Formats: sequence, C-alpha cells, structure tokens
Amino acid sequence: MHRLLRCQPRTPRVHIILQVTVLAGIGLLAGCSQERDSRQTDIDGTASHISVVAVAGFDEALAGQVVQVAASNLRMRTEQEDLSPRLPRSSSRIADTVRDLNNDAAAVFLVLCDGGIPSSTITNACAMASDNIVVLDVSSLRDVTGAAHSSFGRRVEKQSLKAIGQLAGLGPCPSPRCCLFAHKTALELDAKGGNYCPPCLVRTRHALKKKGIAAISPQR
Repeated sequence: MHRLLRCQPRTPRVHIILQVTVLAGIGLLAGCSQERDSRQTDIDGTASHISVVAVAGFDEALAGQVVQVAASNLRMRTEQEDLSPRLPRSSSRIADTVRDLNNDAAAVFLVLCDGGIPSSTITNACAMASDNIVVLDVSSLRDVTGAAHSSFGRRVEKQSLKAIGQLAGLGPCPSPRCCLFAHKTALELDAKGGNYCPPCLVRTRHALKKKGIAAISPQR
C-alpha cells in the first residue's frame, strides 16, 4: 500500500507530458498545413510564367477562365496580366506593344482578343506574333446559329490550350481527344478533347520548362 501511494503523484506529471507532446504535434501539423496552403505552390522556384493578356473589351471573366484551365491542365504557373488599356486592337501591333512592356516575369504571352485578325477562322483562330507571343481571336469561334455561351467558352478554352501548345513548338496532334487536334469544322471543334493527350502534355510541359516557366504542384 505504501508503494502504491508513493507512485500516485507521478501519474499527473506523465499525463501533462503526454498532453504537451500531443498538443505540440498538433500545432506542428497545423503550422505545416497552413504553410502549404498559403505559399505559392512553385516547385522549381523560378519566377517565369505564362501570361494571359486580354485586349481592351475582352470578357475578363472568360480570360480568368482561360487562366484556370491552362494552369490546371499544364500544372504550370499561369497569370492574368492587367495590360488591356495599353494594348491596341490590331493584331499586327499587339506583338510590338507586348514586347515594349518588358515584363521579365513572363516567358510567353497568350493574347486574347475579340476581333482584330482578319484571317481568323474557326479552324485557325491563332496567329503567332513571335516565338513567345501568340494572339487568339475568339470572334470566329462563335456559332453563327447562336450557340450557347457555354459552348463558346469551351471553344475558347480548347483553342487557348492549342495556342499555348503552339508557343511550345508543338504541331497538330492526330488524336481527336487532344486539344491540339486539327479540327476542320465546328462540329469537330466541339467534339475534340478539351485537354492535352498524355504525350502532348509531356512535350508541352518540357518545352515550357525550357523557357523558364515554373511548374506548380496541385493544391491539397
């Protein structure tokens, strides 16, 4: 009985040590979680990114949609630049203006405009202005029969990914499930895939990384 009474005072101390240890562990896990959520999920630490630029008058919400689709597909840093007041509507002058912006953080530019490329068609709405600037005129992607806005938005997303693929140096893909598939009609555009096929995704990411664009890890 005497031995039992002598051991009893140690029990609360053990409980306190265990509680402190558990609480410290929980705090450490919470801190790590907050750090992971708050930090820029930049894997290789480079500052370069894909810059999506909307010409004045372009639907800003649609431009933001393009940024999200490109970032989620490529898992590469993609940002929307607020440069539209300084960009002309003429595609022939857009490239010169973008070059003059001297944005060292952007490695490639996807310029979105709604009209301005006379040769724009539903099969070829992109114009390569230089090796790091591509202009996408979405005016030709509208259905003359009055397609729903969601169909138009999906077309813009697909062609935006195709334009970025062109910036990466990729040509047409033979797979109709790939966004780089060379569609010939509006029906084929609507039917083709809205993402890169696995081989084209690997090649696009590799080419963009060589241009210095940062890869990002998926959010958790």
